[in-house]
Amino acid sequence: DFHRLHISNRFQDCFIIESCPVRSCLIAALCDGMGGENAGEIASAVANKAFVSYIYDRLTSRTIKNVNYEEVVTNACAEA
Repeated sequence: DFHRLHISNRFQDCFIIESCPVRSCLIAALCDGMGGENAGEIASAVANKAFVSYIYDRLTSRTIKNVNYEEVVTNACAEA
C-alpha cells in the first residue's frame, strides 16, 4: 500500500497520495492551508484526510458497483 502525507509548515499546505489497488488507481489531493492562522497546517491535514478517506471508501465499497466520480468528489468536498 502506498500512502503519503506531506505538510509544508511554511505555507500550511498539505498533500496526500493514496493507492487504491481495488480500482488500480491513485487518489491525490492538495489542501491549501489557512495561511497565517493558528493551526492552519492541522486544518489542511484534517480536511485532506477526510477528502481522501471519503473517496477511498466509495471506490472500495462492495455495495457500489458503478461509481459516479463527479458525485463522489462533490460529496468528498462537502465531507472535508
